[in-house]
Formats: sequence, C-alpha cells, structure tokens
Amino acid sequence: QAGDVLLAISTSGNSSNVLAAVDAAHQRDMTVLALTGARGGALAQRLRDTDVQVCVPHEMPARIMEVHHLVLHCICDGVDAQLLGLPVTTDTELEDPA
Repeated sequence: QAGDVLLAISTSGNSSNVLAAVDAAHQRDMTVLALTGARGGALAQRLRDTDVQVCVPHEMPARIMEVHHLVLHCICDGVDAQLLGLPVTTDTELEDPA
C-alpha cells in the first residue's frame, strides 16, 4: 500500500518478476529500494526520483550477491536500531569489549 517500501533484488536488473513487482509497487505509490549489479539494467530505468538504488559495479553475479548480502545486513542493523533503540557501538567498544 502507499507508503510501504519494496526491496527489489536483481544482479542483472533485468529479472522480469522483479520488474513486474516494481511496476506494481509504483502503481500503489510505494517507494522502491533496488539492489542491482553491473549497470542496473532495465530496473534502473524504471526507478523514480524517490526510489533508492544500490548498484554494485561488477559483472560477476557472485561478487554482486556478496555485496548485496552486506547491504542487507546493514539495513537490518538500521531497522533494529530504529525499532529496538539499540545503542550504536563505538570503535573503542569494539577494540576492548571489557
């Protein structure tokens, strides 16, 4: 529904099912967060100014997916922090947890 966010993941940016999901999301006034690779393919061309694209500039799907996994973990950390109010760790806490 309007105001929701679609997370679209495609290494090529040309996956027909992902493109259809993006079109459906736009029809519902949703924002799209697109994780793509190479140059973003057709998906990059379908994004609106209010959407966000994280494009991994690589041609090899395995490398693209590795970075996508890292981005997904970062998104999860951000959601946890927002929803659960988790404190942000500092560099000194990471170096010396005692």
